[in-house]
This record gives sequence, C-alpha cells and structure tokens, in this order.
Amino acid sequence: MSNYNVTSDKIHRVLTFLIGAASPRSRKAMSVLGFDQDELDAGWGLLRRAAGDRMDVSAGPQAEDPKLVAAIDAFEDEWFPVVAATLERRYPALHAMVFLNLTQANGIGAAVTVRTLLDRVAQMQGAEAQAAKDLLAKRGFGAEAVAQGNALLAKLATLAPVPAEDPEQDRADRQAAESELWAWYIEWSTIVQAKVKNGQVLQKLGYLRGGRKAGGDTDQEGGGVPVGPA
Repeated sequence: MSNYNVTSDKIHRVLTFLIGAASPRSRKAMSVLGFDQDELDAGWGLLRRAAGDRMDVSAGPQAEDPKLVAAIDAFEDEWFPVVAATLERRYPALHAMVFLNLTQANGIGAAVTVRTLLDRVAQMQGAEAQAAKDLLAKRGFGAEAVAQGNALLAKLATLAPVPAEDPEQDRADRQAAESELWAWYIEWSTIVQAKVKNGQVLQKLGYLRGGRKAGGDTDQEGGGVPVGPA
C-alpha cells in the first residue's frame, strides 16, 4: 500500500479555486482571460488524477453531496449572524477585518464563506481579539463550533489510503500528477491575481486575507498563504 498523500495545502487551494471559479460572478470576470468550461473541466480532471481514490471529491460543485452542502450552509446561517452581530457593535475594527468583502452565500458557495470566516476569526490577535473570542465562545461560537465547521469543510477533501499493486509506481504517478495540477493552478493563479480586480471574485477564489491578496503563491513547497479546510 502506498503511503503517499497529496499535499493537503495544495489540494485545498485548488479546491477553493475550482469551487469559486464556478460561480457566475467569477466566470464572468475570468471568461475574458480565456478561462472557459474546458479549463474548469481540466482543473477538476487534474485534481482527480492527483488525488485519485484518496480524495472523496465530485467532478464539480453541482455533484457535491447535497447533505454535506446543506450542513455547511446551515452552519453558515447559524453562526455568520452571531459573529457579525457580536463584533459589529463591541469590536468594530475586528468586525471590519473579519467581514471585509465577506457576505453570506448559498449552497456550495457557503463552503468558501465558512472557510474565510473561520480563518479570519482564528487570525484575530491581541488582547481585544482574545476578549472578542471569549465573548463569541460564551455565545456558543467556541472551540466546539469551530471544530464542527472545520470537520464539515474537511469532508470536501477527505484523504484515505487505497491499495496499490506497485507502491513505488503509484508514488511516482501521484507526484507527477500533483506537479501537473500545481502548474495549472499557478498559471491561472498568477493571471487571475494580476488581472481580476473584483474583491468578491478574488475572495471566492481564495485570494483575500484581511483585505489583502493572499500573495506568495509559488511552485515551491509551502509557498503562499494556505487556503481551504484546516
């Protein structure tokens, strides 16, 4: 059995990009760059090749498990207003940071919203941020709720080992597929971040963190800011 696992950080970045790219607003902004249905299909195909049976991911957002999508959407509906209302009056600066270009979404789009919300709350630093986190925990949005949200998002990219007749060949094939997938992502990541100016589109694609582009994407292991399920 092969013990090779596709780099989860890369998988999560590409998955966020593909889900975001399927939204109408993103497709409109990216179509002028030549990003069409063939490119979207190519990305999903490369992702399936790189992850194989290790990753329980469908061929596109329309085919996602409806129960999982509904659970993520429900999580967003439950906690988005709680976090927003708690921060807006008492901690306006933190509210501005957490909710910059962030609005509630429906369906699979809620996965990007929930990921961004969890990431930004986790990134709050300082005494005021700790007080805000304590208050959020008092209102139910504490470690247990955060873990629940992360667990739901993780199901979009669950890795599991599968048997292989030739472990070494399997490892080589997976590494080659991952390299091709990452090259595809870096090409489109570079073009999109250079040309797309719409903040909502960039956020859907996973490039905004605290109002800044999540720059630093490179073809080097560990480059850039992680995007996707923790």
